[in-house]
Amino acid sequence: SDSSIDFSQISSDTNGKGLYYTSTNTERNTITYYFRGDVANNYVKFGTQTKDTCRYNGKDIMYFYTSSEDTVFENNPTEEQCLSTNVCANSLYYGTFVGMDEEICTAVGGTSTGESATFTANVTEDILWRVVRINEDGSTRLISENTVGSSAFNTNYNDNAYVGYMYGTAGSTTYEATHANTNDSTIKTYLDNWYQENLLSYTSYMSVDAGFCNDRSMATTANTWETNDTALGYGTNNTEYGASNRWENTNQPQFACPQTNDLFTTSTSSKGNKALTYPIGLITVDELMYAGIADIRDEINTSYVANNIFSWTMSPWNGGSSGTVWVLPPMGYLGGGNMDVSSSVRPVINLASYVEITSGDGTIDNPYVVK
Repeated sequence: SDSSIDFSQISSDTNGKGLYYTSTNTERNTITYYFRGDVANNYVKFGTQTKDTCRYNGKDIMYFYTSSEDTVFENNPTEEQCLSTNVCANSLYYGTFVGMDEEICTAVGGTSTGESATFTANVTEDILWRVVRINEDGSTRLISENTVGSSAFNTNYNDNAYVGYMYGTAGSTTYEATHANTNDSTIKTYLDNWYQENLLSYTSYMSVDAGFCNDRSMATTANTWETNDTALGYGTNNTEYGASNRWENTNQPQFACPQTNDLFTTSTSSKGNKALTYPIGLITVDELMYAGIADIRDEINTSYVANNIFSWTMSPWNGGSSGTVWVLPPMGYLGGGNMDVSSSVRPVINLASYVEITSGDGTIDNPYVVK
């Protein structure tokens, strides 16, 4: 049971590491199971894709160059960028990357490996995933181990509407009009296109009832934990959203999505908003908290979900004149991402409960394979 875990702290041998079951805050009070911490037995091989890769030790890495005149951050480096310097590893704030010389690497807390990354162009490969949890309908939630590309969350950010995976009308004077699910976000369009190109033939493997939570709920009273929170959720009124409250204030994650309008499901689902074209989404802040992520910035978080890249979540941080969505940085604490800035995309899917394992033991060298 996870009843003794302190979710304000990162996962560790004494604060949750392994496979746990939920004691509270699940959909319909159904007990579910999830992985937490630095586990190494939740790998799944499923589907294929074609992409350019820049990798070190099998994981995607980024190009990060800074000078007095400019800063360049690229989640999908070109060949020239990928091979420009030796790999800098374990920088506390940037993770593993190329683009900085040894002196600057050391200055930001990293270690120069003396080794180059490997660039591979236009390679077709199996997609490697990690098991996040068992959903309430018995399906299995997976997040891709590596990025499938980069995208902005939305091209605009100056209205509460744009924190939505889908959104309503910017400039509206009501919460309902602002958060109507009528327009696709930039990142939803990206994921839909990626799904159509790579996973469309596997749609029969997907759960129709497990959804993806873009939680746009608010604290019930303004100023309860953020003094500038209006709790209005429309226009340019500063608004803190539900996942931020659980991350920064209560430290109590939940798998249940607070509002039906925010649970993104396909048209054949028996629940949720039924607004999705394809059954694909992103991970949530709550799922990251269960996985062992916490806001401890002077420690490297070794949870399985922490990778060498910045990647989007589906959880809004705040909305208003300059809205942000939570991102997972390389070393495993969360930060707010400006929605119009490109960041890595790690899709989340839900394999139906009837999908069976044909081989594997869940390790990286022998991942589960499903039929």
